Amino acid sequence: MRLRVSKSKMAWFMFIGAFCLYLIHSNQSIWLDEGVTARVMRDYGFFDIITKFSPLDFHPPLYYVFMKVWTTAAGHSEIALRLPSMLFALLAGGVVYCIAKELKLKHALSAASLFLLQPLIVYYAQEARMYLMAVFLLSVMYYCSLKKNYVGIGIAAALSVMTFYGSIFAIAALLCWHLWKQEYRSVMALSMGTGVALILLFPLLSVQLQNAQTQLGDVGLWRSVLGTVTIKNLLLIPLKFAVGRISFAPKPLYWFLSGIWVLILGVLVYLAARKNRELFFLVIAPIVLGALASFITPLLSYFRFLYIAVPLSLLLAYSSKRAYIVLGFGIWSLTYLLFPLFHREDWKSLSTALSPIETVYGVPSSLDPLRYYQDSVRIQDIRTTRSTSMVVIPYTFPLYGITPEHFGYTITKIKQYRGVSIEYWRKKVENK
Repeated sequence: MRLRVSKSKMAWFMFIGAFCLYLIHSNQSIWLDEGVTARVMRDYGFFDIITKFSPLDFHPPLYYVFMKVWTTAAGHSEIALRLPSMLFALLAGGVVYCIAKELKLKHALSAASLFLLQPLIVYYAQEARMYLMAVFLLSVMYYCSLKKNYVGIGIAAALSVMTFYGSIFAIAALLCWHLWKQEYRSVMALSMGTGVALILLFPLLSVQLQNAQTQLGDVGLWRSVLGTVTIKNLLLIPLKFAVGRISFAPKPLYWFLSGIWVLILGVLVYLAARKNRELFFLVIAPIVLGALASFITPLLSYFRFLYIAVPLSLLLAYSSKRAYIVLGFGIWSLTYLLFPLFHREDWKSLSTALSPIETVYGVPSSLDPLRYYQDSVRIQDIRTTRSTSMVVIPYTFPLYGITPEHFGYTITKIKQYRGVSIEYWRKKVENK
């Protein structure tokens, strides 16, 4: 007798399974960007987030305001900070399912599975940042455009811009498509929603742009971190969407396995593009627009285009090989989840090696994760204050050109942790 399972039960199983997957090692150490989120939640009130923190940041304030509400109720543990991203990933997966149904895709559950298991989505579902919130809002925007819900289009577009500035490229891509199709009511809805958001954000955005230009001038290598237009940064986009944020030795094996997987997915996406050109356009156009904008200000990093996971998953669902793609995504995602080697920087372990009354030298703006785990540690800016012997955390030093030799020190001891380290510096004794 053949066992039949209803689609509703399969959907529940899929979403519960994805949530359980996201919970694996979700208490791993927070890293620099998440440390910023944690510090803002702890040190700033609602009004202060907008007036004091955001002018010095590079993102709009809506995510932080939302997280302030959340952490007031849920607390500040690693899981509590990351749970909203997990929930936004699940919600976006639900919207992908609805979009697939609207597109008359026969395998809507496969489309949702392809989204939920996509390695980069799994990684950022475990990150206390605004990217999955933006992905959810942009998926709602696209669904509303299919349903001709013009109010919904405008609201979703506005909220996405107020969550993440990079949303503008997804909005611009959809706007261009509607212009091409002469769907002017959708164009108007997108334009009005985006315009309202930019008008509201303009006083803040103008200050942020000034501060960004100052920082780009002060920190010479900051442009390369943000993402200039290079062949490497362009190639990283398909690579990371295919295999996620993992890399391993030997490198030839990694490049062979990941390269084959990228090639397979690329061929399947190309074949699917013949069936739905709009989805293909919504994958490619934001990257092209982002690359063009990066000639003016650097922002060409793959995670800033996380929202293309939505049309990408829908395209792959057209393939007759979708079950194998789901399996492949699952393998790459589990490789990240189950092996701590691929997890975030281990600030948690580093903090246990420091005394609560320790004085640590480094770049203060780069040590928010340390403050999260060891709030009592005294942090000194190594650029302005030094002593004969120092406990140093050299995180981001290459960006600022800081070396022990530059200040006349030698390294006497190093403690290594995943992605971070503690160094012990001593002043060189001059021979007379």
